[in-house]
This record gives sequence, structure tokens and C-alpha cells, in this order.
Amino acid sequence: MEAEFAEKVVLVTGATSGIGRACALRFASAGARIVAVGRSEEALANLSKEVGAPSGKTLLLKSDLSLAEEAQRVVDQTIQQAGGID
Repeated sequence: MEAEFAEKVVLVTGATSGIGRACALRFASAGARIVAVGRSEEALANLSKEVGAPSGKTLLLKSDLSLAEEAQRVVDQTIQQAGGID
């Protein structure tokens, strides 16, 4: 899995708990650039510490994706700041 995701941009929703958190951690360990989306700034900060990625390797976005405009904002911000989504 490591070679497959090295330097890829992976957007993970629900990244602060459960399956989303586990996915974010696994993709990060495989070398992917993570865009972690969650509703809690504190939980996102904790995830960032746990990922332990160098600065610029993880983008944290606080958002409530039940709102269509928030989902579009997350996609737009990911493209702008991370260069796209793989």
C-alpha cells in the first residue's frame, strides 16, 4: 500500500473518529497527504498530532458536511491548498 499512496492527496471525511480516523491514520502511514475533515477543531488537532506528519502534509478542515455548501467549500479548499484530490 505504501507505494500506491505515496504523495497522493486523500480526502477523508469523518476523520476524527471511528472508521474515518482509522482511514486517515492508515493513509498517512502509507505516505499520503491527508485532507482531514471533521466537525471538531480539537479532535482534528489531536488527529494531526497523532499522524505526526511534517507541516504541509496534513490539511485540517472543520466542516459540517451535511450542508451542501460546506461540502463544496471542502472540495474547493482541497483543490486550492492541496492541488487536487487523488
